[in-house]
Amino acid sequence: MPRFFFDVVENGDLALDHQGRDFADQRQAHREAVKTIAAIAAEEIPKDGMLELSVAVADETHHVLFSTHVRFEPGLPKAED
Repeated sequence: MPRFFFDVVENGDLALDHQGRDFADQRQAHREAVKTIAAIAAEEIPKDGMLELSVAVADETHHVLFSTHVRFEPGLPKAED
């Protein structure tokens, strides 16, 4: 079973995946990447400020196969009169 590595960039901070995870194919790895980025976003979005996330999925040779991205800009509420 191939091993895939999920490197995460959160607001410019890179967290490399040194262990990787085994999946039957790229389709399953892609599904896991989407679930991973959604879980991170759900945890981080309630914090103040902008959030930029990406999860890059690489193969065993560390060649990036694809990446997923989320950008959240909370904006500011309009001033009350």
